[in-house]
Amino acid sequence: MDRNLKNKIKTNPKIVKEIIMEGLPLAFYVCLKESLEDLKFIVEYSFCDPNMVDKDNNNMLFYALKSGSLEKCKYLVEKVGLSPLDGNKFGLTIFEMARMLEFTEIEKYFEEVCGFSLDNSFRNPIRKGFFPDPSIVRVKNDYYMVNSSFTYFPAIPVSHSKDLINWKIIGFVVTELNSAALNGLESGRGYWAPDISYYKGKFCVTATLRLNDGDRPLRKQIIWESKRPEGKYERVAVIEEEGIDPSIFNDDDGRRYMVLNRGARIIELSKDLKKAISEPELIYYGVDKKTTEGPHILKKDGYYYLFLAEGGTGLNHRVNVARAKELRGKYEPCPYNPIMCQKDKNAYFQRCGHGKLVSTPDGRWFMVYLMGRSVFDKEKNVYTIVGRETAIDEVIWTKDGWPIVKNLNKPSLLQKKIFDFDGKKPLYRVSKKEDFLKVWTFPRGFEEDGLEIVDKKIILKSSPYDLSSIKARNICLRRQESLAFEVSVGLRLETIIEGNEAGLVSYYDENSYIKFAVCKGKEKERYLTLVEKIGEEEIKHSKIYIENKEKVELKMVVVGFERTFFIKESDGKFYMCYKVKNASYLSDEGVKMGKRFTGSMVGIYGYGKEEYNIFYDFKYKDLKRGKK
Repeated sequence: MDRNLKNKIKTNPKIVKEIIMEGLPLAFYVCLKESLEDLKFIVEYSFCDPNMVDKDNNNMLFYALKSGSLEKCKYLVEKVGLSPLDGNKFGLTIFEMARMLEFTEIEKYFEEVCGFSLDNSFRNPIRKGFFPDPSIVRVKNDYYMVNSSFTYFPAIPVSHSKDLINWKIIGFVVTELNSAALNGLESGRGYWAPDISYYKGKFCVTATLRLNDGDRPLRKQIIWESKRPEGKYERVAVIEEEGIDPSIFNDDDGRRYMVLNRGARIIELSKDLKKAISEPELIYYGVDKKTTEGPHILKKDGYYYLFLAEGGTGLNHRVNVARAKELRGKYEPCPYNPIMCQKDKNAYFQRCGHGKLVSTPDGRWFMVYLMGRSVFDKEKNVYTIVGRETAIDEVIWTKDGWPIVKNLNKPSLLQKKIFDFDGKKPLYRVSKKEDFLKVWTFPRGFEEDGLEIVDKKIILKSSPYDLSSIKARNICLRRQESLAFEVSVGLRLETIIEGNEAGLVSYYDENSYIKFAVCKGKEKERYLTLVEKIGEEEIKHSKIYIENKEKVELKMVVVGFERTFFIKESDGKFYMCYKVKNASYLSDEGVKMGKRFTGSMVGIYGYGKEEYNIFYDFKYKDLKRGKK
């Protein structure tokens, strides 16, 4: 760095904020272009803020890495305390960037610092897409998890893992549509925050059934049991008590309890769980005393530990913990609270909270928790497009007996594999239709004759109700798992009759979606249409007439907020038909209507007279950016 510039900075330190060199603030420029001595100068004489980040949330270590200088990277890691596991707003860590930039020597150094290699690592989230409100239990060497499903059917997915990283849905708690009680419910209602536990050879799941605002009672607490984790689950009891997020705690003396909010209230249940045998009693209201929910009790080393989600399920979400010597005793809050929270408003992971602990056979502890990957617009507004997901981090118990997650650091983007083996091998064999139903999901279910799987074809009955109606049926969806992906499907045209439409859909709920469909008009001509539903507004794009043929292939490509729609022509190539530059309304934050707790879905639908549509060769593929 020019000596005159150094002298200028020494005599007038405030000038540092004004110095832009080659379009970069001075600190980033020095990391990228200048010597190690110049870097030490601006750091050690307080001429830069080591916490500074650029518009993409990249810090000084990122720019030192781009320079290819191992010495500068070592200095920022060892002397300044920056971490190779820091990530930008796209969720990419500096450790991973070292490999992408092919700086092998720096990657090996980061490997030593982090204590693991990239080949022996995994990324959060462990459950991508719409998998909120996780609850977990271990039985011997197997782990089972449940997540909220709201108005989607089958309801309350049960997932299995051997390694806490690779998960597969093995069943559902609610599989009988007639008794699911989802008809007429607005999106965002339905089954909330289930909990799973294991006691004397039985798996127990409890959840809140949240009804529409005008219904009474508004909330019911339901309990199911099964000897097998995948089901079939039998409903044991309905506890008509106001509150949400119930969990079951089994004490050492054989007494059984339900814990639910507001704050943490406890109800003693009969040993067969069929009825409440005490009035609800508040045992602790919480630390922040704001939107206290998701209570779980863990008994360990003579203490009852009470874990609570607080702050609401938005950007202030967190996990706090308190403990007492007696179940109904005086709970003292943990001095390290919150033990899980994302405090960096520019980070890729936001909304971190609602967690539950699980131990491993070798004595380690982990917390699964809710989080959301963020997409920022130009005004830095945050949108959770893929919905609330599930992540995991290690829990360490302090010398004074408190659990803290990831040493109270930021939630992990990248970390070492929990076990040395790979738990991808599936343990459960199912039929093709059962396997299909473990990938796909349906708002409020489907008609008994509404869906059939034949020779890789999906035969879907059109609903007489449009997607804006909660009466619409047979909407066949799967979770959007990444921020960049493409989806395509083939459609037989002869099945689309006059006045009907069928095609691809990007779906959040009945208040927000995009339909990309083939329609048939009165003159028997067929055409493409694109309809955006944004709250009360409906945007209809121009018709595009297509030639009469036996079948057509439709494709949608998604990158962040942008969605582009294509049709395959007779030459075998896809041609663009429509583009939606900003579909941020397909997110939790996108429309101010109803309760938006789910996530963006993609799939197929049919609307009009009740005829059958034949879809084939449905493909979903994450694009490179979506794997970052």
